[in-house]
Amino acid sequence: MARFRRYSEVEDVLQAAIRRLRHIYINFDTVVTCFSGGKDSLVVLHLARLVAQEFGISRIPVIFRDEELIPDPVIDFVNGYRQLPWIDMRWYAVPLKSSRMVLGETKPYV
Repeated sequence: MARFRRYSEVEDVLQAAIRRLRHIYINFDTVVTCFSGGKDSLVVLHLARLVAQEFGISRIPVIFRDEELIPDPVIDFVNGYRQLPWIDMRWYAVPLKSSRMVLGETKPYV
């Protein structure tokens, strides 16, 4: 039969995320955080920094995948983070195939 826990015994989302990141840092030699410039990956980036500091890691490896179609304000935001002293960012420009409609004709571009 299922046992229900009291609220005080329930782990909140923040505690669960930190516990999972600790598990990752304990079990893997190299941990890299992917950063898109969005709010979700920004939270993960800061939580990874928090946990990395617990393990004595001062700079965290970060990967940003630039599809070259990302709006300039996002690029500027990511570039600001790239320059922080605790970030060791690898910035990859990855071609993305897409298409656009011009005068009723679909044209592919990369």
